Amino acid sequence: MLRNVQHFLQKTFLKKIHQWRSLGASFSRASSLGDCCGIRIYPETFLFVYARQKEDKMELLSCDLVPYKTLEDIKNFLSTMVVDFDLKNTTCHWILQSEQYQLMPLDALPVPSNEFQSAIRWKIKNLLPFPVEDAIIDSFPIPLDKSPAAREQIMTVIARASMLTPFCDAIQESGLNLTTIDIPELCLRNLLNADTTELKNFALLYIRHTNSQLLISNQESLYVARQIDLDLKNLELLIHKPEQSEELHQSIDKVLLELLRSFDYFQYNWRQASPSQLFWVGGSGGNLKPLLTLLGQRLNIPVSRLDISPYFTFDPEKFVSIKQIPEGTLFPLLGGMLKERIFAHATEH
Repeated sequence: MLRNVQHFLQKTFLKKIHQWRSLGASFSRASSLGDCCGIRIYPETFLFVYARQKEDKMELLSCDLVPYKTLEDIKNFLSTMVVDFDLKNTTCHWILQSEQYQLMPLDALPVPSNEFQSAIRWKIKNLLPFPVEDAIIDSFPIPLDKSPAAREQIMTVIARASMLTPFCDAIQESGLNLTTIDIPELCLRNLLNADTTELKNFALLYIRHTNSQLLISNQESLYVARQIDLDLKNLELLIHKPEQSEELHQSIDKVLLELLRSFDYFQYNWRQASPSQLFWVGGSGGNLKPLLTLLGQRLNIPVSRLDISPYFTFDPEKFVSIKQIPEGTLFPLLGGMLKERIFAHATEH
């Protein structure tokens, strides 16, 4: 059973990473322009989104943050959605949360593609906190830097088959067609670069409660994905305590220094211009806007909230609850679903 599960996951797990690079033909044009679903699963809740391509945007038809206690609860809800919206065999994307996988940059392995799995397993077997036999491993290339001693590198993505399998089974048994399992870093990259044909470098600050993340990308290439020491809870507390403004400014200066170091690293290693704009997603919206505007002034680049309106539309009266779903939960899922549109766009050109 485990071998079959690993075969299924190895075929689907982050397959879109490679499809992005090759604009792979495994997605038909019909499925790219039709209905699709997305899911994110947390310890006690899961987010389900259903969308349909409508003219030049995707229309959100269902967006639900659902509590659950057992896998059967997930399967039952999805099965009901399949019946209610006639979603039998509809494409479904599962976007992992950070605790469900790990990223590990490594030197590229000089082996044929059919030997990659055995070689990478041997290389990382002592670096994992679980048996390598339980590992699902995939990778995507890191753009070659311009330094004299540059070595080709890859980013490996590692998850546990035993953790993913029960959820895969629940999704499949509901009647949906689980086609890809993806990671937030690449999904947010999709939102940043979906329609741009300009060779511009963009940065995104993905603000989370425990640890935030900085992404730097240019079109399909993701150059930087690193943790930023941004304590959202502490910042929000300081915002409401004017008497602690000095501590607040110290926190902002710390984030600013990390961003500047990351931008310098990007410029030096890839001989590219510093990001021309900083986007942000997550946090509690208005509370952080003044702080992020200040960061932009210090960085001397525009700062704006990541906007999904160019790609998605929905009826605000029908989806009153969508505003209560955290951006950090929703936006990566929408970015994963946007891959359908990117494939269709690429096919046309």
